[in-house]
Order: sequence, then C-alpha cells, then structure tokens
Amino acid sequence: MNYLRNWLILLLNIVLLDTYSQIQITFPVSRIVFQRNNQNQATVNIAGSYFQQLDKVEARAVPVWGGQGTETGWNAVQEFKNNGIFSGTIQLNGGWYNIEVRGILNGNIITTSTLERVGVGEVFIVAGQSNAQGDQGYSGATIGATDDRVSTINYYDPALNEDNLPFQFSQMGNNTKMAPYNYVPWFWAKLGDKLAQRLNVPVLFYGAALGGLSCEVWRRSAEGQDLRQELPTFVKVAGMPYRGMKAALQQYVTRTGVRAILWQQGESDGSSSGETYYNNLRTVIEKSRSDSKKDDLAWVVARSSRNPSILPTVIEGQNLTIQRVPNVFSGPPTDEIVGANFRADGIHFHNDGLWLASDYWNNYLDGNFFSNSQPLMARNLPVITIACNPNNTTNKFTIITGGYPLYKWSNGGTSNFITVSNGTFSFKGIDEVGNTIFSQPFTISTNNNVTQPVISANGNTTFCDGQGVVLTSNISSGNVWSNGERGQSIVARGSGNYSVVNYSLNGCASPASSSINVNVLPSPFNFINASKSLPICPDETVELFTTNNDGTSYTWNTNETSKRITVNKAGSYSLRIKGQNGCESQSFIDVNFRSRPSTNILADGETTFCLGKSVNIFPQNDFSSYMWNTGATTKTLNVRTDGTYTLRVKDNFGCVSDAITKKITVNALPVVKIKADGVDKFCEGNVVILSPQIQSALGYRWSTGESSKEIYVVKDGLYTLSVRDENGCESTPDSIKLTYIPSPIASITSSENINTICDGSSLSLVSNDATAYAWSTGATSKGISVDKAGVYSLKIKDDKSCLSKAVSFEVFVKESPPTPSVSLEGSFQLHAIPKTNFDNQLFSWKRDTEQLSTISAILKANASGMYSVRAVWKYLLSNNKELLCYSPYSSAVEVFIPYLDNGFRIYPNPNPTGIFTVETIGDSPNAEVAVFTLTGQKVYSGSFSDLKEKRTLDLRQLEKGVYIIRLVSGSYEASSRVILK
Repeated sequence: MNYLRNWLILLLNIVLLDTYSQIQITFPVSRIVFQRNNQNQATVNIAGSYFQQLDKVEARAVPVWGGQGTETGWNAVQEFKNNGIFSGTIQLNGGWYNIEVRGILNGNIITTSTLERVGVGEVFIVAGQSNAQGDQGYSGATIGATDDRVSTINYYDPALNEDNLPFQFSQMGNNTKMAPYNYVPWFWAKLGDKLAQRLNVPVLFYGAALGGLSCEVWRRSAEGQDLRQELPTFVKVAGMPYRGMKAALQQYVTRTGVRAILWQQGESDGSSSGETYYNNLRTVIEKSRSDSKKDDLAWVVARSSRNPSILPTVIEGQNLTIQRVPNVFSGPPTDEIVGANFRADGIHFHNDGLWLASDYWNNYLDGNFFSNSQPLMARNLPVITIACNPNNTTNKFTIITGGYPLYKWSNGGTSNFITVSNGTFSFKGIDEVGNTIFSQPFTISTNNNVTQPVISANGNTTFCDGQGVVLTSNISSGNVWSNGERGQSIVARGSGNYSVVNYSLNGCASPASSSINVNVLPSPFNFINASKSLPICPDETVELFTTNNDGTSYTWNTNETSKRITVNKAGSYSLRIKGQNGCESQSFIDVNFRSRPSTNILADGETTFCLGKSVNIFPQNDFSSYMWNTGATTKTLNVRTDGTYTLRVKDNFGCVSDAITKKITVNALPVVKIKADGVDKFCEGNVVILSPQIQSALGYRWSTGESSKEIYVVKDGLYTLSVRDENGCESTPDSIKLTYIPSPIASITSSENINTICDGSSLSLVSNDATAYAWSTGATSKGISVDKAGVYSLKIKDDKSCLSKAVSFEVFVKESPPTPSVSLEGSFQLHAIPKTNFDNQLFSWKRDTEQLSTISAILKANASGMYSVRAVWKYLLSNNKELLCYSPYSSAVEVFIPYLDNGFRIYPNPNPTGIFTVETIGDSPNAEVAVFTLTGQKVYSGSFSDLKEKRTLDLRQLEKGVYIIRLVSGSYEASSRVILK
C-alpha cells in the first residue's frame, strides 16, 4: 500500500545514510517539530530497530546550536525485550536537537546512531482562501524562510489522496510547498522566521487552504457535501476545501501535535450577513474540534475581507466568531494592508504586502495567545508485541497491537495482529472519527534460528559465602540466565541451579541449557559490638566484642585472640572468625573519638563599660550544660563587675571542652557639681551662667540638649548636667533649680482717663514710676503724646535691671466731620449744609465770636453780624460716654438788620404768582395773618404755629392789586404792603 511504500523509502534512506550502524532510529524523522505544551515541554517518542543482540538502548538530545534547547543526559529508552525493536520517550524543552541513541551489550557500547534536527516548538495549520494558500504569481514562491528551524512537508497534490501523503520534512525555503494543500511558502515562511527568532523554538506549518471559496462553501464541505459539480473551477476533490484541513489534523497532527489553526479568509463572502458568516465559520470550527477529538482546539481568525473594498458584514461575522466561540483568538486586521505594492490586484498580497502580512500575524500571535491557547499534543506511538511461534516454520512470528477500531497493515492485514516469517512491517490504527495513528516500521530478520546453549563453571561450585563462581555460555549474545541476568557470563554467588536460554534477534527462545548446581557454605556469624555508643569522648575507652561463641578461632587486627578487647585509640578494628566448616568471616568497626566541644565566649555588648551597666556573655553555640567560674550553670551570664570569667561546656555526648576565658573591665563614673553665676539678678530677660565644677571632661550633656561646658539660661526651671570622661563613662546627673526674681509690673494711664479721641486731637499716655521706660514708639520718657489709632505698649525696668512684661494700651481715633457750608435763605434764615450724612450729626453756630446755643441745621439770625457754623459728630463710647468731634468752622456769612427794623419780611413783592414767603426776625409763635385791601376790607385771614423758619403764604385766590398784610404774634405786630400783578 502507498503508506507502506513511503515508510520503506524513508527506512531505506536511513539505512543508506548509516550503512554500518547496527541500530537505526525510525521515529522521529529529521526536521519534524513536535508541539510543546504551555510549560515549554513535549514528550517525544523515540523508536527504531537494532540488528544485533543488545541488552539496553539509551538516548539523549543535544541542541544543534548552543542556546537552542536544553541538553539531556543519557536515558534508557528500553531495557531488553528480545524483539529487535525499541520504543520509548524522552522529555524535551523547546529547542532544535540532534537525537543520539546507543546500544549496549554486556556493559559495552557497541553501536550508535544520530538523527539530526528534531524540534520541539510551535505547529500551525493555515487555512482559508487564496490569501492563505498563496500564489507564485504574486511573489509567493520566492519568499521562503531563512531560519533553519522553520519546517514544512514539501508536497502538494491537487488530487489529494491521504494514503499518499509523505512524512518527510524540509526547511521551508524558496519554492517549497506546504502539505497537504498549499503550493507556495507565501508569507507564512516569513512568519515562521519571526516566530522562531522571537520564541527561540522551531516552527512547523501545514497548509490546508484553497483559493476562491467562501465560508459557506467551507461549512458545506465540512458537513459532507461534494461540491465538485457545483464549483468545478475550484473544487477538484470530493470533500474540499474542508478535506485538506481534516487530512492535516488526522494524518499529520496525530504525530506532531498542533498549537492552532490560522484562518485567513473572507474575500468571497460579500453577500453574507454577519450572523450568516458567524454560523458558517462556527460549524467549521466545531467540525475541526470533533475530527481532532479536541473540544478546545485553538483558532486564530484574521479580520480579512478586502475585495478590493472592505466588506463590513464579513468583519462583523469574524468578530462575532471571536467573541462567541470559546478558544477563538483575535487575528490581525489585514484589511489595513492596502496599496499598489501591497496588493497586486487590490485583493491578493504582493511584494511588500507579504512581508507586512507576516508582521501583522507575528504581532497577534503574542504572549497572551500562547499563554491562553491549549495545544493539541502529539499522540504516543502504538504498543507492539512480537511473539515467536517456534513450531510454525512458515509464519514464525505473530505481531500484535490493539486499541483501535480499524487497522491497516503494510501487508494488507486488517485485524489487530498479523503472522509473518520475515520482512519489514508497519501499520496504522484509525480511531472512530478517522484520526490515524502510525506505528514505527519494524523488521523481522531472516535469521531467527536458535540452538541450545552449553554452560561451564570456571572454578569450584561449592564455596564459602562471600565467594562466587563464573558461569559462561558457549554463545556470545542473546543469553538470559535463570536468575534474570543477561550476558555471556555471570558470577553465581548464591546456592541454586543455574541455566541459560538463548534468544534470537526477534525473540525466539532456545531450549534451556543443562543446569549447574552451586552450593554456598555459610560463613560464621560475625558482628563487632561496642560497649558504648561510638564515637567516644577524648580520654574514654571502649570494649569491642563478638557474641559468636561457636568459632574455632578469633583474630583481631591488634593480634589479640580473645572475643573481647579494650581500645583507647581511634582506628579501624577487624575481627576474623573461623567456623566449624572451615569458612571464615571478617567484620570491621571504626572507632573514632569525638572532637572536644569548642566555642568562643561572645558578648551582647562592649566588654569594657562603665559602672552601673552590664553585659551578657555566652558561648557561641548551644550545649547540654555550662560551668562558669562563678558557679553559674546557665548559658548566659550577666556581668556587672570587673574580672576574668572562665567557662567549660559539655555537649550532648558528655564531652567537656577546654576552659575558655573572657576579660571584663568596669570603669568608675565621674562626679560633677553645677555652679551658677548671676542668680541674684535672675529675672525674666536676664541670664544665669551654669557651668560644671570639674577641671575637664570629654563631653557635657545638659537637660537643655546643649553639649557645651557652660550654658546661658534665660528661663527658670530645673537644670541637670551629666559629664562623660575619657572612658566614655557618664556621671550621675547633678541638678539645680532656678527661680525668677519678680519682675516689675508696668501700667499705662491716659489723660482724662479716655482711650478714644477725634481725628486731629492727641492723647497723653503716662507710665508708672520706674528706672527706665521702653515704649513701642521708641520713646524712653515716662509719658508720650499720641494722635494716631493703634496699640501702644510699654516695658519698664527696675533698679535690678529686671524688665517687666509688656503692657499695652489701645488708642482709638474717630473721624471728624468735614467743614459744612452756610447759605442765607431769605432775610434772616441761615442753613448749614453738611458734606457728609451722619446719623448723629449736630451743628455748632457762632456770631462773630459769640457761641450760639442752636445745634440744628437752621439758624434764625436775630442780629446783625458774621455767622459761621461747624459740624458736630457725636459718638457713643463703650463706657457709655459721649465723644463730640468738630469740623472746622465754615466761611462766615454776613447778616445785616437795619436799626429799628420791625423784622417782618414778605416776598417776592410785587408778586406775579400769589405765592409769598413770610419771615420774621423772631420765632413768632401762634402768629395770626390778615390781608386787607387799601380800603380796609379784610380779604384773607390765616395763622402759623410759628415762624422759626420761613413759611409760605398762598394768596392766589385774591385778585390783582395792592394789599396790606398784617402779622400778629403775642405782643409782636407788623405789617407790609404787597402788590399782586
């Protein structure tokens, strides 16, 4: 069958490469890459055949280049099985390795073989349409990988036949194909370079893409539809395009494992909605997971749709797939790759577009993807059993396997076993969903004849215990002795019958040889006892003795011949005893002396210190008991006095140390007394000088924190001082209490005992008696005069130069009113007009130099003279006193009243309106007014309550003419003639 042909070609190549090797590696093959797990490891199957008898096969892996993997030691792949094949596993970290195997016979390495370039890294299946499959017309063939660690299977057959798929890997260089269905390396090769260099592991790609087909077509083919007639241009093989992916999963991935399927597709789905695209792709993903028997098989979906414009519904469907289907990861947004040198026809990647696509994919296959995707690991090789049928000369061997529902043997067999005579055979087991598991090829030799071996003894077969005899087969290889040992010769050391069976290369057994009986005589019991536990302490002795009383002689290496000896020196002691049967035995015992315990005395502080302090001394190590020269038996000794302290310690074995000593020095403390200068004048503000009554010291510590010899003190209180001498010892503190002499008390009084003045005034402040005065103004007199608001403070000093605390006096200054103006309104009425309104504003009038009593704004001038006025503001102070602040006097207004003037004025006269103003020189209370014609007829009468101010008389009801107006107020009477025009 085709797969047998492929295996035989591969096996022939291996044999031709290493014609003289008697061991061959048939699995793995060169440049294969096994998928690693998320711990960067893979279990790699190692299998092959050997063509001469071997006892054991060992293997190891060595990195091709330093830094590209972790070398393993030699590990047994398989112990002897008598069937000509070996199969086992080796655990490898991610890397690029040469696999070495070696065959061992009778303890000697007799054959080796090396398989170069086997990888543990990352494996991917690429799928989709033309931008996943590639095209040499778009520079897709000559963009191969340059890194040696990027692999593929260089094979493409448009008429895909799974039985013809090769299993021979190549470096993914220029013009390589990607089995099973990609025909150029495309940008995947450059992606492989980038991943290999970034991850430092090999990378393997399988190709399962097919150009021109929509996601719906992929879904239908995954459901089993044959689309050849419907889509003859694209689909040449039944089951495509999904069949290519299934072939990669079931024919290749079973042997290598895979990390994920990389999906680059979408240009042919412009008519699909987002939901339709999602449902189609979800079906394909679920089918791939079912066919691979891995429910969480990882997919990476690129956002790809440009044809040549972006198709939003396709991108929507791809995003829905990423969001909704577990273990589907975001791929790159390759629609961003656009331009004449990036897409040849606006659709297919070209030139720089291929390089850029590899960059995009490399960026999205990031650490998050590798950490969270769960790889599908390679399956183990099937287990094969070869059984010899010695009585069947035609088909001498039965080859058996199991565990699969379907078998295909290279000789046409379809059950789980075949019977054959000789030749090279293999099989593939197919599980219930079609996954194919390939066996290693194995060879049945044409020469499997065996003969009964003959054994001989090289010496006496009866001997004392501890001796032995060499038994040898007359056949050099394939010997299995009755005690399970292998080899042409063995050393028999125990009683019994010994025989050997010889096996052919593929496991046919000869009749057993004749037996040789070996009789081992017992040696006398021999064990040396010690009278005490070993080792012993120095100066002790120990008795050595045996409890065997049946010996005929006892000989010690000290030449003593008794059963018990006493020793006091270290050394190796032996005893030889001869038994009744003449056999001797010898035993040994080492007598050693324990080292005396030793230690040092440590201290938890200084060993020279000042009186009043102490130090703990103790041994450096723990012991079972302690003996100080003070009589103390504790581990730690607290020392406060001067002297030399001695210690012996005893360990857990009772051994006592030599005496060790520690010198402790205790220094006396210095004595200090404080002297104070200036105490008799110590009041607040004065200074007392404190100093020690001691010649010298290395350090001073005052309670103030100062460290000088003397300090200057300005505050009362308790002061202490301790001094430190040349030994660093500090005295007991001495103390002194300082108390202030009472300071004088300052007081300030003011003139008139007030604290508030008007603006422009001044106030005298006076101190009580003292020897010196210090005002905040800088004045040093007893009293000062101030005219500004503020707080004035004072300190005084007495005859002891003691300064009082500051006393303050606050002066307030109230604003004085501005100067008002005066207007003469009429004949007698003066009106004071203020410049500022003020709630408690009064006025002070004067005529010439005479002060008038009127305080209102209106003044009736009742005599000739110069009238002026000043504004008065009245302030109510906090002590309920009033303060009056005066403005300057206004400019004077002259008022002239003629001699014998009756003091009655009415105007305007003549009057065109009938409205008159009436004034009198006096206040004229209860004034009566009457108007008469010239004929004496009264035409009007009225009254005013008073004429303190001008009054208005309304005579508009009178006709025009001349009238006499008469005003009477008490004894005052006046009249005037008026004209109404």
